[in-house]
Amino acid sequence: MPTVINTNLASLFAQNSLSNAQNNLAQSVQRLSSGLRINSAKDDAAGLSISQNMQSQINGTNQSIRNLSDATNLLQVADSSLSTVQDMLLRLKQLATQGYDGSLSTSQKLNIVQEMKDLNNEINATAARTAFNGIKLLSSGSSVDLNNSDIKTGTAITTTAPSITQNSTTYGLGYYATGGTGAATGLNDVSTGLLLGVGSAAGGSTASTYSLTLDPAMAPKIAGNFTLSSNGSALTLTGTLNGLAASQTVTVQDALSNSTGGTAKTTQQTLDFSNFGIKLNLSSTRAAGDTLTGSTIATKLATSAYRDLQVNGVNGEITDVRLSGVAPGTYSLVYNETG
Repeated sequence: MPTVINTNLASLFAQNSLSNAQNNLAQSVQRLSSGLRINSAKDDAAGLSISQNMQSQINGTNQSIRNLSDATNLLQVADSSLSTVQDMLLRLKQLATQGYDGSLSTSQKLNIVQEMKDLNNEINATAARTAFNGIKLLSSGSSVDLNNSDIKTGTAITTTAPSITQNSTTYGLGYYATGGTGAATGLNDVSTGLLLGVGSAAGGSTASTYSLTLDPAMAPKIAGNFTLSSNGSALTLTGTLNGLAASQTVTVQDALSNSTGGTAKTTQQTLDFSNFGIKLNLSSTRAAGDTLTGSTIATKLATSAYRDLQVNGVNGEITDVRLSGVAPGTYSLVYNETG
């Protein structure tokens, strides 16, 4: 039985060529109608990316030109009104000079005064009417140019920088702190059991010293007097914050030591009274086998005659600024100390 292949290869080749020709024709028509060589990513992916980036820059430049055009129109509106106001001001000067004419009667001078009042009212009315897209250009409250003052809510005003009193035993916590002006520093926890020791005779190799630091961010609120008290290892600082009595409690850790026969060991800890912006940095060096409990440290700090601390400083913080009914211009705040 004979085999027959029912396939017209010439027709298939012709159809394929026709399809390619139609696709090329469609692409050519698309380019001719759009005027663009690249109309989609399949034409040139890299070229499309570059062209889109350039188109973005062109669009931004065109919009900037339109913004400048709007700004020019705004200035033209303002200039037109200012020209009108200038004409009225020149007329006012002319009328003021005319009023000195001694040959004029009282009624004539009153007419001059009335015209000056009308011109003054018209100047104010012109300023109030001058607006562009709802933005007032000449009257008070214009939002075209917002001048940001450095006097604003949250601004701290410091006339005397905050500092710890370190020259008076009345406030001995600072006086006897490391860096203070006292002859002795630290916790004398060996020979006499007092808070303050003098040199190695009182402290020896088991001295506990401390320093005080202030948080600059709390400067507007930190000035005042503070006192320490304790309950076990809990150390409490009491003072005034924003004009109100306040307190904060922190826990004092034990100052540990090495085993008997070992070398001395130093324990560093920071008692952070963050509510007040005051840090007490404590360093305790213990001889072998000599552990100092946090309760003992807190008690010595709180029961000493030098448990008080004073922070100097004249500070303030702007919490609200309000201006209403004021003329445009520059204003200065002046502080006068009255007591």
